[in-house]
Amino acid sequence: MGFFDKMFSGLTKTRKNIEDLEGIFQNYDMDDMDFYDELEEMLVMADVGGETTAKILYDYKRILYRNRINKGRDAKKAFVSYMHEMLGDMDTSLKLETKPSVILMVGVNGVGKTTTAINLAAGLGYLRNKVLLLDFDPQGNASQGVGAAKADNQLTVYNMLMEDYEADAVIEHLSKPPIDIIPANISLAGADLEMVRFEAGKEELLKKKLDKIRDRYDYIIIDCPPSLGLLNTNALTAADSVIIPVQCEYYALEGVTQLLLTIRLVQQLFNPNLMIEGVLLTMYDARTKLSVEVQQEVRQHFKDRVYHHYIPRNVKLSESPSRGKSIFEYDVRCEGAKAYAGLANEVVKRNKK
Repeated sequence: MGFFDKMFSGLTKTRKNIEDLEGIFQNYDMDDMDFYDELEEMLVMADVGGETTAKILYDYKRILYRNRINKGRDAKKAFVSYMHEMLGDMDTSLKLETKPSVILMVGVNGVGKTTTAINLAAGLGYLRNKVLLLDFDPQGNASQGVGAAKADNQLTVYNMLMEDYEADAVIEHLSKPPIDIIPANISLAGADLEMVRFEAGKEELLKKKLDKIRDRYDYIIIDCPPSLGLLNTNALTAADSVIIPVQCEYYALEGVTQLLLTIRLVQQLFNPNLMIEGVLLTMYDARTKLSVEVQQEVRQHFKDRVYHHYIPRNVKLSESPSRGKSIFEYDVRCEGAKAYAGLANEVVKRNKK
C-alpha cells in the first residue's frame, strides 16, 4: 500500500466509524443523556475534533427536536444524512477559478510550514508584490523569523482578534524583507479558550478583521498553529486557499488525514470557497530513495497541484530564523533561497492564469 493509499484510508475509516452507529441507536432512547455522551465519544474516536464535535451535537439535537424524532432508526437515518451532507465524498478535487489573496500555510509540526510562510512572503515581497505576513501561531516563530518579535507589551494579533483593535494598529512595516507583518506571541495561546464564550460568530473573528484590509495587499500569508482548534478554524474561514507543505519523509504524512477532514468540514460549515492552492514538497533530498518515492506518490495523487519547485534540505534555511532574517537576507545565493525564489515566481504565475 502506498503512502497516500494509507493516508486516505484514514478518511474512509472516519466515514465508516460515523456510519457504524447501530449499537448506539439500539441501546439508548433519544432522551437519554448517555446517548449523547456515547455519540460524542464515537465522534472523537473518529478524529472529528472537539470543536467540530460540539457543533455536530448541537445541530443534531436541533434536527431531532425540529422533526420530533425519538425512534432509534429514524434518529440514525437523520444523523447519517446530516454527516453525509457535511462530509460529502471526502475527495480532494481542486478548483482555482479565482485569484486567491489570502493564503494559509497548514500542516503538522516539522514540515517547514513556518519556514515556507516566512520565505514565500519575503519572496513575493521582493517581486514587488504588496504582502502581509500574519503570524497566527502562539509560538510566534514567524515573527521571530523576520525580526519582528519585540517587547512583551507589543501589540499583536491577539489584540486585534480579542480586543477592540483594528488591523492597522498592530501591523508593522518591514524593509528587509519588504513586507508588512501582524506579529504574534504567547498571549495568543489563551484565545482558543476565550473564543468559546462567544455565542455565535467565533469562527469568523479573523475574517471580519482581514476583510477590512485585504484589498490593500496582493497576498496575505497566514502561518497557522499545528494544532486543530478555533484558531485554525478562524484561519481556514478567513483564507481563500491553503498551501500544504509535505515533508519528504514517511511520518510527515501522519496528520494529513485529519487536516484534509478539517478543511472539508470548514468548506461545508463556514467557507465553501476554500480551495487547496498547492502542495509543496519540503526537505527533499534526491540522494535518498524515500524522498524520491514520497515525491512520486505526492505528484501522482495531487497531480498539477504539486508545485514544480521543491524545497531541499539546506543548512542555511535552518539557520536564518535564529538570525531574524528571511533566507534572502541571510544567504541569497544558497540553494534554499533559489528554491523559495522559484516558488514565489510559480505562485505569481499560477495566480495570473
